[in-house]
Amino acid sequence: MVEVQERAREVAVALDDGLEKLLRGALKRAVQGFAYALAALALLAGCLLLATCTFLVLRALIVPKITEHVKELHFDFRKEHPEALASFLDEKYLLNTSHTKPNTPTSARFLPANQKFDLSVEMNLPESVENQQLGMFQVTAELLTMDNDTIIATASRPAMIQYRSQLVQLGRTLLFLPFLVMGWSTEAQKIHLMMFINMAESKILPFATLRVLMQPRAGVDAVPQVYNAKAMVVLRLGTFAGLLKRWKWTTSLYGIIILYFIFVYTAGFYLLLTMFRKKPSVGQMSDQFHFGGLNMQTQTNRVSQERGAELELERILQQDQLAKEDDGDSLDEATNAPDIRWDRGEDSETDNFPELRQRIIRDRGDAY
Repeated sequence: MVEVQERAREVAVALDDGLEKLLRGALKRAVQGFAYALAALALLAGCLLLATCTFLVLRALIVPKITEHVKELHFDFRKEHPEALASFLDEKYLLNTSHTKPNTPTSARFLPANQKFDLSVEMNLPESVENQQLGMFQVTAELLTMDNDTIIATASRPAMIQYRSQLVQLGRTLLFLPFLVMGWSTEAQKIHLMMFINMAESKILPFATLRVLMQPRAGVDAVPQVYNAKAMVVLRLGTFAGLLKRWKWTTSLYGIIILYFIFVYTAGFYLLLTMFRKKPSVGQMSDQFHFGGLNMQTQTNRVSQERGAELELERILQQDQLAKEDDGDSLDEATNAPDIRWDRGEDSETDNFPELRQRIIRDRGDAY
């Protein structure tokens, strides 16, 4: 009966130990799985952040920050041919007179050299009787350097307001009458004139100022009435830069996704190489540590050689001890026996470690 109880107790203890080991193993695997999941999530989040930052940096380097420059045109009607000047330079160049030399590459410029651009003029003309009777007129644009004396290029375009018959004009007036009364709409027309197309910025004569002149047609002295006008310089971008500019959000989404997968695959490939990389053997390991200006180099192959030498010395000393006990030799003869063995010219791994040999012999001699 007692043996049965002892056996039952042993079985219960074994079951408890097995269950405890099983629970510990399950908990350990769960913790490891959670840690691996967190590491994978951190890796994916890091790749996503890196892809986003990389795309934003590339976009900032490829696409200019400002691709359209707009300046108001204020015509001077005191002159026979009203004209307006618009400077596209920053105020720092306008206040500094040291940048006024037009024939040097370091002249003040707002566009980089060889940058292609389009320049257009937009005028807002009232649908007055004078403008309708005026008909055609001429608009001339001149690209000037900063000193306003050197003309880089000139372009001239004809213009007129769109013709509308009295019946159409009356119908439009009645249709938009509430908006006209409330001031939400005006009886005006906008004329958009493309003056320069695919113009390249000069390296020697940088474009800085635009001069726009209005000239009546031949036989007429009057010029059109103008509400307001403006000049626009639009940069011509390359195919890739233009795509990034026109389709900003779409290209950003696809670009970040592509870079994200590239970074994820690169990180995964690196981890696989790290996991399956062949580990060096113990005899090939040799690490160097630098601490306090001292160079400490550990060589495992030397340690193994010392261990082999120590084992060989112990074996020799044991044989000598047995011979001493049998023959009744003295301790000196037993301790000198290894020297006699080495003096006989036999090969041994301990020949390269004389200090170790003497230390083991001395320790063994004290033990005897």
